[in-house]
Amino acid sequence: MFDRVKAKQKAKTLVRTRSLADGVGFAAILTALSSFGIGIFIAAYFTIIPITAIAASGMGGMGATIAGLSSGLMLAMIGIGSVTVFFNLLFNAGMNRAALRMNRGDQNVRVVDIILAGDMLGKYICISLWQALYLFLWTLPSAAAVLIGLLILGSAPSQATVAIFAILYIAAVAWGIYIMINKSCQYYFAYCVAEDNRALTAHECIAESSSLMVDHKWELFVTHLSFLGWDMAASTVIGNVFVSPYKYLTYTSIYEQLTGTFRPVGEAQMLWHHNGPAQSGQRGAHPEHGAPAGERQIEILAGDYAGSAFSIKAGEEIAIGRDPQRANLVTSKAVTAISGLHCRIRYDGETGKYIIFDHSTNGTYLNNEKLQSERGTYAPVGASVRLADGAMIIRLS
Repeated sequence: MFDRVKAKQKAKTLVRTRSLADGVGFAAILTALSSFGIGIFIAAYFTIIPITAIAASGMGGMGATIAGLSSGLMLAMIGIGSVTVFFNLLFNAGMNRAALRMNRGDQNVRVVDIILAGDMLGKYICISLWQALYLFLWTLPSAAAVLIGLLILGSAPSQATVAIFAILYIAAVAWGIYIMINKSCQYYFAYCVAEDNRALTAHECIAESSSLMVDHKWELFVTHLSFLGWDMAASTVIGNVFVSPYKYLTYTSIYEQLTGTFRPVGEAQMLWHHNGPAQSGQRGAHPEHGAPAGERQIEILAGDYAGSAFSIKAGEEIAIGRDPQRANLVTSKAVTAISGLHCRIRYDGETGKYIIFDHSTNGTYLNNEKLQSERGTYAPVGASVRLADGAMIIRLS
């Protein structure tokens, strides 16, 4: 079971602290337009066909003509809808890729990564085609039921055949809705799997997503429902520019939880900065033991990030706190003993010592001695730093 609230909190933090000028908003517009096209297709499919069929049943000789027009219209709608679904899946892939990289601390997401999915374009196209094919095959029973109903209705129009058509149509709609929800959730993370496992084929990525979503499809559907309020508030394309990044960041954060790679914003950004995408996306990825010359490590012994270690170079600084605007190692908002900006730790390469600045309400302690607020204090390698009453304990290695 994943934590939807935690995923949304991380997404909100990223949306607040990042500019949409890098193209995420532009991609959201394209995604919204393609989704709008799908909406028109679905609405037409489930309204024009039954209305036309019922009208045909009561129009005698004109019934065959209207039925023929209806069949042609249906084929045209299926063709347009298939193309729209394909492009929607492709834009989804790019947005998922961008959101996954942002979740892992990447500060340089490019438009090409979002719109064309960069070097993964070919694989994403294959995944989109496989998904579209699977969804089409799974919805064939619905289309078959509607066509059978139309044939029965056209062969002998009567109240009985209208009733049979209505039953088949309702069953087809129910099955179609169930399949679209179930299978869409099942295949949802195929693009994220492809990003993390580039050796897998497109079909294997879909299979891995299906395996990942066992027992989680309902949770993901509930997450979709939880965005209904946001979707209504952002019913315009422009409004969707701000809502889409929030949603995609939430979903990729859920993916990280399911794969065990979830990290709060501060840690993710630091890992990306130090290690790049390969390490930031791995469970338990930390700098190797024994930092290179000119580097040290800060080890977290207790509190958020316990068991993690971060490299710090001469002149670099780690700011710890609950406020993502001021801290780059962001702790949980639930840990109220830690201030918005609790302390800053800098490594002085010339002296080979650390410098600690306290900015907190509840105090920062160096080897159990409380530091003076707003004043830098030198700390030797091997010293212990405690935040507040032990909300976080750090060793300066």
